[in-house]
Amino acid sequence: MADNTARKRQFEQCVDQHHAGLYRVALRLTGREATAVELVQETYLQAWRGLDSLRDTERMRAWLFAILRRQFLKSLGRSPEWLATDVTPHTLEEDVAPRGGAWPDGSAATADATQRTDDRDLIQWAVEQLEVRYRFPVLLQLMEGLSVAEIGQALELPPGTVLSHLHRGKQQLRAILEREIPHG
Repeated sequence: MADNTARKRQFEQCVDQHHAGLYRVALRLTGREATAVELVQETYLQAWRGLDSLRDTERMRAWLFAILRRQFLKSLGRSPEWLATDVTPHTLEEDVAPRGGAWPDGSAATADATQRTDDRDLIQWAVEQLEVRYRFPVLLQLMEGLSVAEIGQALELPPGTVLSHLHRGKQQLRAILEREIPHG
């Protein structure tokens, strides 16, 4: 009983600490709120089932992202509607938008927010254009600040391969954005 209580507490702590990061990455991977929520739920379901396999709690974040990645790759085999992008995607702006319409410096969220939303929609679209093998490491580094070692743990890749995927992914992302942004 006490062991089960400790396991439940460990899992609750896991959810509290890592939910926001998992959701952000899932949202960027899929481009849709409902799909991201489903992906995170599946990730936590698999994490709960495999919690006993986690030997080092210091590696929990990388372990969860590894599960998220596996669930995402499984989802690619699902029907196209699951990953549909014809719906207006949730934007990163909504993830970080200030409550009450004001930013911490007191400024209001105004027309600049519209430009930021447009920019973020373009970035979301560009990220979705990346090859899947590059998309995940780029998101983990740029959005979640994972180290090369943590990304390697999550993707089960050696550091050299992670560095190569990051480099190629960023090159691909830059090329996609340069094609879409008019140079004036």
